[in-house]
Amino acid sequence: STWGYNFLLKSNQKAMNIPNLLLVLVLNSLLLFSNIAKAESTEAIKVDQILVGEVVEPTEIIQPVTTVEKVDPAKYAGLWYGISEIPFRNNKELYCIRAQYTFNEAEKTISVYNSGVIKGTQDQIRGARGVATPVDNSFSKFSIQFEGSPFPGDYWIIDVDSCYKWALVGGPDRKTGFILSRYPRISKRLLRRLLNKFRKNGWNPEEFVGVSPCPG
Repeated sequence: STWGYNFLLKSNQKAMNIPNLLLVLVLNSLLLFSNIAKAESTEAIKVDQILVGEVVEPTEIIQPVTTVEKVDPAKYAGLWYGISEIPFRNNKELYCIRAQYTFNEAEKTISVYNSGVIKGTQDQIRGARGVATPVDNSFSKFSIQFEGSPFPGDYWIIDVDSCYKWALVGGPDRKTGFILSRYPRISKRLLRRLLNKFRKNGWNPEEFVGVSPCPG
């Protein structure tokens, strides 16, 4: 190094004894190791900064569930068939699942009768009755109370066909999800489109399973 060279000149330009030479070599070695340590420390800081940046990278924020803007309860009433749903205890043993809704205009509520045929039988029906009370004037969010159930449930209409041929129903926690249709069967193309609507609203389409349709 330049420092070592200058030291040599100042010590003795014509001749240098061995102790001075050894001292210069030792000092140069210490300076070299010091520079290497500083470089490694700087590099470590850069790596740490990169790792920290990756750890604190913001994650995707799940937006609240959105429902259809307005529902006509009179048009929504009638018979619906279950096409696909997130499985839950009450329906796992059933097929040919249907929902009959009756709009009570005076009370502004909807009477509900859900039913399905027990698997392994042809005509053994299991059903449940309840009342759905709208949360607001949009008629897209209901609190539904079934007979014999201690707590009400959420019934949110996520989307509905303009002609009320199909409907997507779920809740604010996304733990339930139903695809309903006026017909026992729908095309695979329509099913994919409706599942994609659920996906855009924060649901996982892979959680849905098909409902075995009614015979015939």
